[in-house]
Amino acid sequence: MIATAQLAQGPAVETSRSFVVGVDGSASGRHALDVAAADAAQAGADLVAVHVRTRHTVAESLLRASSYLAVALAEGEDWRDELERDARSDCTAILGPTSLRWRCVVLDGDLVTELHRLAVGAHAARIYVGARTRGTWRTSLHHCPALTLAHSVDLPVTVVEHG
Repeated sequence: MIATAQLAQGPAVETSRSFVVGVDGSASGRHALDVAAADAAQAGADLVAVHVRTRHTVAESLLRASSYLAVALAEGEDWRDELERDARSDCTAILGPTSLRWRCVVLDGDLVTELHRLAVGAHAARIYVGARTRGTWRTSLHHCPALTLAHSVDLPVTVVEHG
């Protein structure tokens, strides 16, 4: 269902008409990338896929202080690295075989702020983001960046729901 609420690199992207899509390596991110790619192809638009590496939450910062987590982090990679790798891989797999002009960009910071900033800078006509489908009660308990974006930016946002 698509609700409109108002990584690797392909050929060079011009800023004439473009769409921006948030990618995060998840099934809902892949679905948003599919929808954005189809719409961009139909509109003759460039596509900029954006993966935003979010900051550590307060809870994560507190957990980092524990010796158990410190050992685990020392032995493995940051989960953000894995998400970034998955997002780039999705871009290559989905967009690589197309004739679209596209690129994958990785930014650090707040998801809503960075997607909006890049979309404005790229003169984007629309932003696409994925969201998991949830019941009304579960949605009220869960912060959804896609809905926050849709309600807080001055560009059209397409929230692509994925079950």
